[in-house]
Amino acid sequence: METRGAHRSDLSGTQIVEDVLLPHTSFGVGDLYLEPIAALARSYKQLMDLADAMGIKYEHDGRYDTRYGELSRMWEYTHVVHWAEPRGVVLDAGCGYSLLPYFLATFLAVQQVFALDAHNPARDRYSNFRALKEAMPACEKVHEVDADICHLPTFVHGSVDVVYSVSVIEHIYDYRAALWGLTAAARPGCSLALTFDMYQDFIDYGHSAWPWCEKTRFISPQTVDQYIPGNCQLIAPQCFVDCTDWSDPPIHQYTFGSLIMKKLG
Repeated sequence: METRGAHRSDLSGTQIVEDVLLPHTSFGVGDLYLEPIAALARSYKQLMDLADAMGIKYEHDGRYDTRYGELSRMWEYTHVVHWAEPRGVVLDAGCGYSLLPYFLATFLAVQQVFALDAHNPARDRYSNFRALKEAMPACEKVHEVDADICHLPTFVHGSVDVVYSVSVIEHIYDYRAALWGLTAAARPGCSLALTFDMYQDFIDYGHSAWPWCEKTRFISPQTVDQYIPGNCQLIAPQCFVDCTDWSDPPIHQYTFGSLIMKKLG
């Protein structure tokens, strides 16, 4: 996939991976060395640097008090954008205060982006990113929406060409309702890209310690098929982290997986 509209950077692909991305993960991620993903990461970091210079706060999980969370997930963002190419109308489901919707609007060829979150009010997110929208008119293509993934507004039903949901599905009580909502928003042929916490065994911790999450569970290779809706098919590898030796697990004792799917007609 070409990175449309990406600005040039002095950082090489290897440098952006080793100096910016890998220090914020606990494991090696082999496909980050693919030049298309490294190019996406360079552009994403440029947007982060611009937001920093403008005093804009951001982070995926809603605390928006540090860039660490955004850096730690940048390789998830670039992974899903690489495997599910953005086009037309895009839904970022469970976006928090992430810069991902604005990255999609600014650097990639999309018509509009629905930035949807249930725990961070749209009016607050709009106010937070207002300066970025004023500085970069393409960001006006981002529409902040208050909604629960399990109960999406009807105006998005059947209207979305690409769905992204990064580290969200494992924090929702009724994940089947969430999957139904995401596929209801998708047009036939829509790409859906989900990432999630993954461990060798399924673990359900019940209530989450974080106020912006309903619960926390680890999805396992044995249970991941439950997260593939019947009207979708896989179009890319399920697990994208190069850490399969559970006798020597990563520092945090878990890794990340992904489902890249296409909605059938």
